[in-house]
Amino acid sequence: MNKKERMLSATSYALHVIRSFYFIFKRSFLRKEKRNKENR
Repeated sequence: MNKKERMLSATSYALHVIRSFYFIFKRSFLRKEKRNKENR
């Protein structure tokens, strides 16, 4: 495994982690928004 391949795998892994965090954050945020609307 040369340097370029390692960089690519690290980048794809980082993107995967960021995307999963983004989806979790979005889902919890939407749930919070829904709850706030129901309380109003």
